[in-house]
Amino acid sequence: MEKGIGYRSILILCFIVVGSFKVFAQSVTPVLSNFRVENSNKTRVYFDSSEPISGSSSKGFKITGEKVSGIKINSGSKKGHYISISGSFDFWDNSTVRYEGGSNIKSGSSSLNKFTLEYIKNKISEPKGSGKTYYVSTNGRDSNSGTSQGKPWRTITYAAGKAKAGDIVYIKAGNYGKETVVVKNSGKANNPIKFLGYKSSVNDRPKLKRSKSTSFSSSQMPYIHSSKSGGSGFNLSGKNYIIIKNIQVEGYNDAITIKSNASFNLLENVYVKGANRMGINGFSKGAINNSFKSCYVANTSAVGIRISGERHLIDDIYVSSNGIHSMDYYVSLYGATVGTGTIVRNSSIIRDPRDSHTGHGISVKAEGLPLEYTLIENCNLHELDQAIELRHHQVKYTVVRNVVATGNRNSSSNLLTLRDDTSYNSIENCKAIGVYQAVRFLMNVGEDKGKQSGGHHNKIINTIFDNCYYNITESGLGGTPKESTYNEFLNCTFYNSDFMFAFKSRFGNTNKFINCIIENVDKKSYGSASVSPVFTYTNFYNSFKKISGKGNVSVSSNFENASKGNFRLKSNSQLIDKGQNHPNISLDFEGNARSQGKSTDIGSFEYQDRSTTSVKANAGEDVTICKGEGVVLTASGGDLYSWSSGHKTNSINIRPTKTGIYTVTVSKNGVSDKDQVKVTVNEVIANAGKDVTITEGEEITLTASGGDSYLWTNGETTESITVSPSESTVFEVTVS
Repeated sequence: MEKGIGYRSILILCFIVVGSFKVFAQSVTPVLSNFRVENSNKTRVYFDSSEPISGSSSKGFKITGEKVSGIKINSGSKKGHYISISGSFDFWDNSTVRYEGGSNIKSGSSSLNKFTLEYIKNKISEPKGSGKTYYVSTNGRDSNSGTSQGKPWRTITYAAGKAKAGDIVYIKAGNYGKETVVVKNSGKANNPIKFLGYKSSVNDRPKLKRSKSTSFSSSQMPYIHSSKSGGSGFNLSGKNYIIIKNIQVEGYNDAITIKSNASFNLLENVYVKGANRMGINGFSKGAINNSFKSCYVANTSAVGIRISGERHLIDDIYVSSNGIHSMDYYVSLYGATVGTGTIVRNSSIIRDPRDSHTGHGISVKAEGLPLEYTLIENCNLHELDQAIELRHHQVKYTVVRNVVATGNRNSSSNLLTLRDDTSYNSIENCKAIGVYQAVRFLMNVGEDKGKQSGGHHNKIINTIFDNCYYNITESGLGGTPKESTYNEFLNCTFYNSDFMFAFKSRFGNTNKFINCIIENVDKKSYGSASVSPVFTYTNFYNSFKKISGKGNVSVSSNFENASKGNFRLKSNSQLIDKGQNHPNISLDFEGNARSQGKSTDIGSFEYQDRSTTSVKANAGEDVTICKGEGVVLTASGGDLYSWSSGHKTNSINIRPTKTGIYTVTVSKNGVSDKDQVKVTVNEVIANAGKDVTITEGEEITLTASGGDSYLWTNGETTESITVSPSESTVFEVTVS
């Protein structure tokens, strides 16, 4: 009896490298940026500098989860620097770096300033694995072999029980009904188990447009759902090294469960909504290095994403409600055995004002376990009573950067809640626009240490408060809080508010306002509590009575356009050079060095002189991609961007068909500069040969071509393989 042998070839995606750095006018103070881990050397963290630097000491550098063993500076250059670690990074690592001082790194005579937390971008390629390839489709049967698209399995549940380390399960778009998928086995670091949804061809990366009212579509990607509570849609509790991509889960009790110390797992482009309890439940204090990228969670009854443990990454997440469920917590981080290093970035948290619960946006909540050095950056939050919530005395050293909170100033909405004695946190370059209580100190007598302050030794830096009802409040749940002490507001801008303060207890002279602008703020305080913080080098204009203090003034700030949210200073502002230099304010809201003149300016922005502004355009590093692949190019160095492709944003998403040069013009304050980046397009055409027919039991040699390395579905890695199948079989080869 004769058997047919078929083939199918696939392409490998290349790795994208994009870099950026900051440049400044009138200052050589070095700023380090673009921290990254590359494939080329996994024991190094590479970084760039704004100025050519020198030095050799790694003292003061801390990397979460790693031991720093040294530092190499490419002397006199802005690139080619790296920090060495004693171990090695891999694809699963999520890390941050901070600098606490003591190194000899400098540019000219200017030493490196301390910095709080910076994200280390992990650019190590996803492990390919060397196991079997399986297929699942709604027209399949679980009695099939599952090894070809012609004979797929029917259920994801069956595949999850069979897949082992190194295996890939491709799941075709379709309505799979009420499945309760339990992953049976763990993968390995270099051989993860992958469950990859696709629309019509494997690796076609289907997506849905994310909004409060996103509709799921079984024609776009696999869809499982349950209208009743109970169980999980996808459960990988206790499992490690699992990758899930392009899946839709609706309903269930918890849509996705990752408990029992499950670690080193990745969820990417996963869409979840309508869970009766939690969207993604990762409550497991021993878990480490789980990642959630480009996911969507909506309308869960209790929590959108709940995660505890160490060094997790939540990147590009959209979490929302639209009034169907009254969501309580949207993203909730909890303490852990050690409790360091979880990262939330590039995400949107959107509450519908119809919800009865006022909402916790991104909550950092210790609950009796350490929770330190959390990084929250580049996020947008809307209509949340506790937008960023730092909660409990074991929550420390959190960094919140470039977060924007918006809301209705006449109802519950907030930028930052400091509660239950949280301390030593840094809030940098954030915006509160039209919220009710911008910064809220809160104590709940029923939890943590009981009756205590909202927080102490916290710093709010370069933050803008625009059109808020109350700027700063303090209150207690179940009692009167102790005084919050030693908090500092540095170079903040308060504009167009009804009240500066509303306090239930004393807010005394250990709290300080330095280099701040208070303009169009009607009243100092609401209520009878004593409010007596120290103000220095602060501008009180068209507001409550100026408070005496060194350097305080009452003059028009002379903003460029406050009505449109532009709080930069005009050239004739009397606040230029009138502030106090401070060791914790080396940069302004836009990353410009302080000071540009003889002293720091008052307010969130350091004035930039158009006639002396220096702009250095950076289009990023040259990249190489495969034909048909998209790439994001990111430029830096200014405020305005114009690409030769016609795009007007700093980051552009292109899909070129041939190698080309892309030019970007970067402008700031009327000064421009150009830079170029080369995108090389490589075409890899995998060829596994022609279909052949053999007699049962006969051997046949299959030969592939088109690349330098080969991986067949039977695990062979040579260009040619010899096989003797007992039935019609499809042999895939991956060519790179």
